[in-house]
Amino acid sequence: MAYFEQFPTTTYDPTGNKTTKTIRDILRRVRFNKSMIDNQALFSVYDIQDGETPEAIAFREYGDPNLNWIILLFNGIINVHVEWPRSQRELIAYVRDKYDDPNATHHWELPQSSGTETRFVKLQKYVYPAIEITNYEYEEQLQNAKKQIKLPIKDYLPAIQKEFKTEVRK
Repeated sequence: MAYFEQFPTTTYDPTGNKTTKTIRDILRRVRFNKSMIDNQALFSVYDIQDGETPEAIAFREYGDPNLNWIILLFNGIINVHVEWPRSQRELIAYVRDKYDDPNATHHWELPQSSGTETRFVKLQKYVYPAIEITNYEYEEQLQNAKKQIKLPIKDYLPAIQKEFKTEVRK
């Protein structure tokens, strides 16, 4: 079932002359129950490949590209143009458009280790032995963080769709 088909309808008088039209009430916001999203039995972790779209993933995993909304909503993605990772080609164009010099220093990162874990502290000024991060590398890091999503398991789609339908009609 397509995303907007599940929304209830309402009447609307666009001209104010008492001639109403029936339209979908698309202004409703629905989020999945946190316990559902956190339940590891309901999803697998998936790494989005370069240029892959929600529709392509939905088609390959569920046999229906129109189920892309489940992937987006399950991951809290509202604006696919901002919150979905760009392809490598789109990223290059975006960085060239955003920065005067994509290879200029954006910031530095200082590695901090504790046991087996290493984290990087972001610095605005160089301190030895900090690592330079260019504008392009910075934007690439942001994109890489978006690449790992939760992919609902196909067997649970009916339960997920049922919960969505219940929530959207409240």
